[in-house]
Amino acid sequence: MGKFGGGNEKAIAARERKKEQHAVKVAEEHKRKEDALWRDDDKNRAAKDARARAKEEAHDAKLEKDKEKRELLKAEEEAMKNVGKSKKQLAGSKKVTRRDIQSHALMGLAAPPTKKKSHKPSGAAAPKVVVTDEPLQENINHLLRAQAARGVEVVSGSGIDSALGALGGEAAGGEDRHPEKRAKALYAAFEERRMAEIKDEYPGLKRSQYKEKIFKEWQKSPENPLRDLKK
Repeated sequence: MGKFGGGNEKAIAARERKKEQHAVKVAEEHKRKEDALWRDDDKNRAAKDARARAKEEAHDAKLEKDKEKRELLKAEEEAMKNVGKSKKQLAGSKKVTRRDIQSHALMGLAAPPTKKKSHKPSGAAAPKVVVTDEPLQENINHLLRAQAARGVEVVSGSGIDSALGALGGEAAGGEDRHPEKRAKALYAAFEERRMAEIKDEYPGLKRSQYKEKIFKEWQKSPENPLRDLKK
């Protein structure tokens, strides 16, 4: 029995080793397949996340574009409303006073120049004067043509310089008999001096806002020869 028994033990041991080796191989193969599945799942998840991000970015870009369109449309509508208001104001203007010109100079209005005495008969009616704003010229050409056809004198001008120049009544070779004639030069010097100072006082404003503040100061400044004129 010792001979056959010893052989059986070796055979049994060999079979056990084979089983163990097979089990190890099966476990390794299972682990390899599992790892491969995890890697594939990570790739799929990354691709899915990338697609989701791209879709979200495209949606945000569309929303931003739609917002810009709405803002542009709103700005155009506001501009058209302002043009309509300016037309009504121009059509309804009959007479412009010196006080009106000073208060509206920042809006681009200008006063008619000082007129010399007319040699027309005393019975002739004086022509009406209508002030126009140059930036609106293209939009109101038909109004100006209609006014000219009715014999209405049209004076165009814009900005503070034009308003002061009109108030000054500057004429070639004319004698400086009125303080208004010095207004334009005095204001230019006043504005140049105050511009640097007011920029330090109110940093970050637009140039038009600086000019508006300076002009308001000018209206009250003792340097302004027009300040004490009889209204």
